[in-house]
Amino acid sequence: LQTVAALLSMQARHAEYSGWTLPLQEAVARVQSIAAVHNLLSRDNVTSAPISSIAKHVVDEASINVVPPGVRIHFDVTTTTIEASSRQATILALLINECVVNAIEHGFAGRDHGTVSVQTDRDDGVICVVIEDDGAGLKDDFDLDRHSKLGLRIAHTLATSDLKGSFALTQAPGGGARSVIRFPATI
Repeated sequence: LQTVAALLSMQARHAEYSGWTLPLQEAVARVQSIAAVHNLLSRDNVTSAPISSIAKHVVDEASINVVPPGVRIHFDVTTTTIEASSRQATILALLINECVVNAIEHGFAGRDHGTVSVQTDRDDGVICVVIEDDGAGLKDDFDLDRHSKLGLRIAHTLATSDLKGSFALTQAPGGGARSVIRFPATI
């Protein structure tokens, strides 16, 4: 996976058409997120991992691969002992990556700073992961079903089909966007 990410990154740097750079960087972030979770799980041959560790690895990769030069984004990942199974961990890495990349690309477009937070909670066997930013927020008429591009369609499919849960994207209470991933705990 590291080799694939390196090849995609090299291709992004040398893209002849500037429109290819961003999609290639997004692909690098996706692959790096999966690789980071794989490394996390294979260190001690574990079958689960703390969701906050997964999120920390994902935001570290996103900050390297997606944050534009000159933009300062503070990532706040709340530490928790809530764990996800190895299968859930890989899916969560992709989901968190999509939400973080969307915040960087859309929420902070034209800005030089911002904050993205990731929080996890568990209640009655349901895990809830909330990714929130203080960016521009969503358009007033935003509808996830009508306005979804590829990344959001991927997120919705991963949450509903693979995690057997739900995915929602709404306006955050203080401005910005809020993504909520809910799924049954299997651990």
